[in-house]
Amino acid sequence: MIGARNSTTIIHLFRGQNDEVVNAVQRYEEQYGVGPIWVIQVPARICLAADHTDYWPGFTSELVVMASDSQIMTAVIGPRDDGFVYCNSMDEEFDPWEENLGENIPIGDEWLTWLEMLGAPIPNWSNYVMGSVRHTQMFEEVKFGFNMSITSTIPPDSGASSSSALAICGMFAIRLSNQLATDAEVMTFTTAEAEWFCGTRGGMMDHATMMYSCSDSVLRLTFNPFTQKAIELPKEMGGVKFTTLFTHPSKKGGEIKRAFNELAFVAREVIPRLVPKDWQDNWGEVAEELPEKMSREDITNRWLDDCVVFEKMYPALFETDFKIKVANRFRFAMRELDRSKRMQSLLTSSNCTAEQIGNIMNEAWVDAGDLYDIRTREMDQFANQARKIPGVHGIKVMGAGFGGNLLLLTDNDADLSSLGKGRIQECSAGPAASIIDAKEMMPTLDNSTTPLAAVLLCGGKGSRMLEHGIATHKPLLNLNEVPSTKLVIQQLLNSQLNFSQILVVVPPGREPDYEEVLAGLGVKIVTQHEALGTGNAVHCIIDELLSPVEQVYVSFGTQPLIRTTTI
Repeated sequence: MIGARNSTTIIHLFRGQNDEVVNAVQRYEEQYGVGPIWVIQVPARICLAADHTDYWPGFTSELVVMASDSQIMTAVIGPRDDGFVYCNSMDEEFDPWEENLGENIPIGDEWLTWLEMLGAPIPNWSNYVMGSVRHTQMFEEVKFGFNMSITSTIPPDSGASSSSALAICGMFAIRLSNQLATDAEVMTFTTAEAEWFCGTRGGMMDHATMMYSCSDSVLRLTFNPFTQKAIELPKEMGGVKFTTLFTHPSKKGGEIKRAFNELAFVAREVIPRLVPKDWQDNWGEVAEELPEKMSREDITNRWLDDCVVFEKMYPALFETDFKIKVANRFRFAMRELDRSKRMQSLLTSSNCTAEQIGNIMNEAWVDAGDLYDIRTREMDQFANQARKIPGVHGIKVMGAGFGGNLLLLTDNDADLSSLGKGRIQECSAGPAASIIDAKEMMPTLDNSTTPLAAVLLCGGKGSRMLEHGIATHKPLLNLNEVPSTKLVIQQLLNSQLNFSQILVVVPPGREPDYEEVLAGLGVKIVTQHEALGTGNAVHCIIDELLSPVEQVYVSFGTQPLIRTTTI
C-alpha cells in the first residue's frame, strides 16, 4: 500500500511537472490544511461495444471498453483520526457536505436487505461517496473518516460515468484511511455493489474499466464469469482518433432513474423467467416468442409471489404503473454481444480498418434508438450534424444514454470545430485508476552517493500526550512492538544506502529516553534547546555533521519543513 505523503511535499515535487495535481492539492490545503494525503486519479469510462450487457444473466457478456486519458477525476484524500467524513468539489454546482460514521450504521451482513430497509436516499452527490463508506462499514472494521477534495475533468451527466468514478474515489478514501486493501478486484466488486446505495441497480462495467484498463489498449471484459484482458490497439488504428461529443445533461433522477431500473429489471428478472434453457442456440426464434410488452398487471399475474422482492429491489420502477418492452430489449443485448465479438476479431486481426469499426458503432447507434430507446431528439440532431463532417467513420451512444456524450471515431485530421469546441474532447486509451506515488518524483540516491548522513527529527514537547497521561515521547511509541524511531533507524540501516552518520534531534530532557531505546545502533543524540520549529531543528545538526558529508536524508513528521509563516 502506498503511504500518505505530506501535502506541501507533493506540491513541491509536482510543481512544473503536473499542474493538475498541484492545483488539486492546493485546493485541499485551502479547505483542510497541511497534512498527510493520498492523491487518486480515476479515468472516465468509454464503452466501444456491448453497452448495457454487463448485468444480463444467462450468458457470458463480452464488452470492449477503455479508460480515457483526457477525462480524469482527481481526489485528494486526507485521513482523519475521528469518525467524520468531509467532502468538497471544485464544481460549484456540488455543495460541500459532512457525515458522521457513527450515524446510520449498516445493520446485518446483507447489503441489499439493508438498502431495502433504508429506502432510496434523497438525491445528492454525497450518496456516491457514502455508498462506498456504508458498504465498507458493513463488511470491514472501519474506525476513521477522511477529508476529500474532488477536482474533475469528467463532465457530470455525460455518460462517461463520473458517478462511478466518484464512488471509486470514496471507496479508495475509506479503505486507505482504515488501512484496508485497494487492489483492483476488491475495488471493482465492492464499489459496484456500493453504488446501489444511490437507488440504481447497475452492473460493474464502469468500475472494472476504471480499475483494470491500461494505456494504448482496449479492455475485453466478460461477466458470468468475470474476466478481463487487454487488447493492444492495432497499428492500423494509428490514423484515427476517438472523440467524445457532449449533447445535453443526462440526469439520473425522476424518469431517467426509472428508465435505468426498467432496463435492469427486464434483463435480470423478466427475460430469465421467460426464455427456455437452451435459448442461446437460436436467440432469434426465442425473441419472436417473447412478448413485445408487459404491464405491471401482467407481471403481477404471472409472478405474484415474486412481486414483493421486485418492489424492494426496483422501488423507482414499482412506485408507478408501467408497461415495459421485453422482446426488443432482448434483441438489443444479443446484437450487442454479436457486435462485441466482431469488434474483438477486427482489433486482433491484421486487416482492421476504421471503416469496419465505424460500421459496428453505427449499427449500435441504430439499435440504441430502435430497440433500447436511450436516444433523445437532441442526441439525434448532434449525430446528424457530425455525420456530415468528412472523416467521421462511426458514432454511437456512450454510456447509459438519455443525453450525455456521443462517441465518435474520426480521421486524425477531421475538423470537428463546427460541433462546438466546448463539446468535443479527444481521448485515447489511458491507464487505470491509481494512487499517485510521490517516490517516482523524488531524486534518486545510490551507493555511489557518499558520504551520506541521516537526520531524524523527534521534536515536540509532547504536551497533548501528557494531558492524556502518556509520558512516553510520541516518536518512541511502539509500532509492531518496536519503538517507532528505532524501527525507522533499523530500516535505514537495512537499506541499500550507506549512511556515514545518523543523527536524532530531540527536545531538552528527552535525551536519556532516546539513549536507552537506541543503544547499540550507533546514532548520535542532538538536543534542540529551543522549540523554534522544524527548520530550526535541521539547523541544530549543521555543526554535528562529519566534514566529508555532502548529502543529508531528513525524516520528519507531517509538518512541512518550512512554512510561509516561518519565513
